[in-house]
Amino acid sequence: MEIDNSRNASIAKMILISVPFVLLLGSGLLAIFLFIHTWIPTIISGILVILGWSITVILKLLSVKFHFSDDTISVLYYPISPMTSNFKRIDIASYKFLKYQIKTSLLGLRKDLILYESIGGEAASYPPVTITLCGKETIRKIEEYLSAYCSNGK
Repeated sequence: MEIDNSRNASIAKMILISVPFVLLLGSGLLAIFLFIHTWIPTIISGILVILGWSITVILKLLSVKFHFSDDTISVLYYPISPMTSNFKRIDIASYKFLKYQIKTSLLGLRKDLILYESIGGEAASYPPVTITLCGKETIRKIEEYLSAYCSNGK
């Protein structure tokens, strides 16, 4: 079974990054060639670009794809911010998966999923994966599947 938030991530990337950047380019070109006689639209567009980029960095917005099989739990994720594009992957053997935890921060604006694996009888945690762009229904499905794999419950 696969679960992802690619649709929400694409919409967020378009609204927070692509549209302000196109507005900045368009208004900048118009201002340079004196088709508009003020730099105010360019300044506003620049502020929107900085604001959108800042939101993606502060909230650590990620595009996340979960793959659940009988053998493994796989999480593939990458940031939607424009300057970073490093794909990261977490693979946990289903028999080693111990538990999961969802933490909220920044007044509930950011949700992080932390996965725990049993290594030598000890609980080892993976780095948090931000699932902010996943909707409530998607988070419910993720919790449902992860709960089924938990050896000691949540």
